[in-house]
Amino acid sequence: MNVIVDSNIELRSNIKETRQLIDYKSSKAYKNKILKQQEWLKSKWETVLYITTESDFNKYTAPYKLEISDFEQQEVDAELEWLTNLEKWERYLFGK
Repeated sequence: MNVIVDSNIELRSNIKETRQLIDYKSSKAYKNKILKQQEWLKSKWETVLYITTESDFNKYTAPYKLEISDFEQQEVDAELEWLTNLEKWERYLFGK
């Protein structure tokens, strides 16, 4: 008899927890949370903070950065020093 009473108490507790879980998962707040996780969405009032390493940040923000030595940079600066803006743009756009 005592085993039946203990089993009933445990079942009632499980039913209560399950009802609370169902209520939570059917709430608008939970659905919104799941949609945001799946779609990477944010609300107007939310701020997103993305933490990454500097190397990963540089990898995605400057993937085509041309690395040249200081000496080569000085040569390029010397060539461009006496050009007008129009000539610089022509050189940049058309490779003249």
